[in-house]
Amino acid sequence: MSDPLTDYRRQASYPHPGEVDPSEGRRASLRWVRTVLALLLGTASALVLASALVLALGAVHVLSPDRPARVVPVLLSAPEVRTAVAEDIVSDIDEDGVPLTAPERAELVRAMEEVLASAELHAQVRDLRPEDGRIDGTAVAATFEAELLAQAEGRPPRVQRVLQVAAEHVRRELAAEGSSGDASGLVESITLLRRWALIAAAVLLVPGLVAAALALAVARRRPLTAVLIPSGALLLAVLALAPGRFVLERLPGPLSIPGHVLAAIGELSGPGTLWALLLAVGVPPALWWAVRSWRGAASTPAT
Repeated sequence: MSDPLTDYRRQASYPHPGEVDPSEGRRASLRWVRTVLALLLGTASALVLASALVLALGAVHVLSPDRPARVVPVLLSAPEVRTAVAEDIVSDIDEDGVPLTAPERAELVRAMEEVLASAELHAQVRDLRPEDGRIDGTAVAATFEAELLAQAEGRPPRVQRVLQVAAEHVRRELAAEGSSGDASGLVESITLLRRWALIAAAVLLVPGLVAAALALAVARRRPLTAVLIPSGALLLAVLALAPGRFVLERLPGPLSIPGHVLAAIGELSGPGTLWALLLAVGVPPALWWAVRSWRGAASTPAT
């Protein structure tokens, strides 16, 4: 039988220097999981909030009852859309009994694409305003005729003749019936689309805010997360609305149409809106820095 006193006097055992505490490993894994979850949820929240902001700006600046034709130049800003419309116009010409060879058809499609890409034509369509329930498109028709004649110069003879005949047809229609049309139905449709777009933007805010709340709940650094989510959303909206010509020219096929449409929305929103959004990106970091500085100053003892 051993003496109990010897057990009490026995030297305590210490862990080996290389031994790792299992609980510390679990805590490190939990911290890593929380960081990854906060990053994924914060990124998703910023993307959804940026989408809601872009949709709201599009509803306000593009779907305008005061200028109901603004959606047309926005869609025509995408080269793929212009190509599709030009091919439809050329197909109608071909069906009207004007036989075209494959090279002539391709040349005529290119000419129509240039007409539909006219900056002056887009500007006039954007500024069309209904008056007494009607839209006067005289200036737009005259510009369209002038663009057709300008594109006829230097083209093959048959293509040149087709463009000249199309310009003469526009001139005759303008002289005979004018270009003023009833705009009440168009205004009602644009107003309805605007209302639904704003509702969709408001609905998008819900999952964005929920994802932001979840990111804050699991984040290890909640103040930093609260700063990065709104700033990231604003920055993503600015990048989507002002991607730059270099980026637009290199967008792949599936992204080309939305890229050009978003750039057109940014152009209609105006540089003032984009600069305001860009300046707002720095507001959350500035508030975070101010609060942190104030807390640091308050905790420093006075000498």
